[in-house]
Amino acid sequence: MTHLGIAGRELRVSYLGGPVVLAGATLKVEPHCRTALLGANGSGKTTLLRCLAGAVEPESGRVEICHETLKFSRAGLRAHRQRVQLVLQDPDDQLFSADVERDVAYGPSNLGLSDSDVRDRVDEALQLMGIEHLRRRPTHHLSYGERKRVATAGAVAMRPAVLLLDEPTAGLDPVGVDEMFGALDRLEKAQTTVLLSTHDVALALEWADSVAVVVDGVVHQGVPDDVLSDATLLGRARLKMPWASELAAELVRAGMIAPDATPHTVEEVMAALRLGVFDV
Repeated sequence: MTHLGIAGRELRVSYLGGPVVLAGATLKVEPHCRTALLGANGSGKTTLLRCLAGAVEPESGRVEICHETLKFSRAGLRAHRQRVQLVLQDPDDQLFSADVERDVAYGPSNLGLSDSDVRDRVDEALQLMGIEHLRRRPTHHLSYGERKRVATAGAVAMRPAVLLLDEPTAGLDPVGVDEMFGALDRLEKAQTTVLLSTHDVALALEWADSVAVVVDGVVHQGVPDDVLSDATLLGRARLKMPWASELAAELVRAGMIAPDATPHTVEEVMAALRLGVFDV
């Protein structure tokens, strides 16, 4: 694995008998950049991810990786899927085998690798996802959060340079969310660039280096503090401003923190207050 960037340029997608889903959407994911994709239900987030993964061919526009345009041919898609992997929101859409080890081995086995190479990839993926203890577990005995991590491990075993995650924290409890992001930290250190979709604006503010919001079939992308403080844009996307951004704006108005303070967490809010002006 090595960090690569990926981009969708002017993507247009519509489904037979339905409205236009993407109407010239452009999204750029830089190598080694944490990118969060946000938008309302039905806004086109999943369709955009599926385009980037090569699962949906746009009517116009192009997908680029390493400055090369993806060719939607058998050979082009096979090469693309060795570098880019998509994990769907529902893990049961991607779990096929009777136990965890065989499920994670499915992708590498289809690459024609030797048995020892497949085992190495399975071992590596289970370790990166922190689920070595689930190796022999039947997949139907797993909790929802465990199934999510196993589905992700199956993608990780392909050693992708780019990992696309559709709502990876949906349905997880707080501990499950922490475990998932601990795994993503390990993946980043293993040279995988991560793009994830989410409805959690606070999570996007805290985690991402770049945020993209899908509205009316197009993408608005920028740094988190700018995009997630744009109340008009967020309103159009049926999202709310992160609590940290709202609180920071109120504290600035009250003169309690510096105007350029941009706290993202409780700890950062407290640090800004300690540095702020208290003569209010």
